[in-house]
Formats: sequence, structure tokens, C-alpha cells
Amino acid sequence: MLVNLPKAADTIKEPDPLPEDWYTLEILEEPLMEENKALRERGADDPKAGHNVVIRMGVVDAEEEHNGRRFTSWLPMPKPEEDKVFTPSGQTVLDFKMKRMVQYYRAFVGLLPDDEFSDSDLNFTQGMRAQFYVIQELSQDGQTVQNGIDFRSVPRPVMVADPLTEESNFAEVHLDSLPQEVPI
Repeated sequence: MLVNLPKAADTIKEPDPLPEDWYTLEILEEPLMEENKALRERGADDPKAGHNVVIRMGVVDAEEEHNGRRFTSWLPMPKPEEDKVFTPSGQTVLDFKMKRMVQYYRAFVGLLPDDEFSDSDLNFTQGMRAQFYVIQELSQDGQTVQNGIDFRSVPRPVMVADPLTEESNFAEVHLDSLPQEVPI
């Protein structure tokens, strides 16, 4: 079968990476629990064997060229036995993993940094949105610039107008976290 392309193959343009900035990302499908690489390749006896919560997200942006760009986060599931293993900063690996997962969840449910949160059940669902800082980095080939989520930045709740609807979710998500007027 002869296929006639609309333009020459050497004129195919790759998309430019997103500029480094905060972007609203939406969970595109129900997150999954998957075996991590150590468990898949070396088995359950490997001390690094475990599971990841895999969250697939897409950019929500008014600029069509940016809208829908895909990102995946692999959040390692904390294991109780990691309370005796420490990171180089002195935090237990258990607390380190839990902190990152809670940071994601707080952003997705719209909690501000000062809002109290003590739950141990986190329910990540399709359609949740949060803002993540997107960076430009070299891909594994060391040649191509690609985007990634900056793991050093804490995700934040969507508190500005939604770029597609121009509506703010601040009032509905954060109203209960605003100071209440106390009668005198």
C-alpha cells in the first residue's frame, strides 16, 4: 500500500518543551498500585522491593499546545519496617515517603499549608487537580530536552482561575479553611 504523507518526513516538528513554570495537572485515570522495579526485577527479598502509587496526569491549560501534555508520578508506598531506616537528612524512610504522598494529597484536595490534616486514608481519584512545578531536563539519552515534575517543589492546590473555564475553585475548596468571624 502506498501512503502519501501531506509533507516531507524531514519537516516533522517535535513539540517544544513547556516553559518552566507552575501548571495545573489533572489526574486522568484512576491511580494504580504497581510493583516497583526492584520487586519486578529482583523479587521480594530485595530490601528496596515494594510498590508505587502511579498517578497519570495531564496539563490543563488554555494554550492548546500545552493542554493535555502527560506526566506520571510514581509515589513509593511506605512500609512499616522503614521506620528504622534513615535518609541522608536523618528522616526515617517511612516518614519521608509518607510526607511526599501527603503533600500530593493535600494539594489535590485543596488544603493550604496551615490547614490541619491527620488522616491516614488517602483517596486519589480521577479528575482531581493540583499545581506542579514543571522543569526542563535532559532525557536519558543526554541529548533531548524534556519536561518533568520538579520533585523538590511541593505541589500546591489550584487556587487561581481554572485556565479552561476562568472559574476559581478557591471559595468552594478553601472556604472552610478561612478564619471564621467570632461574635463578641
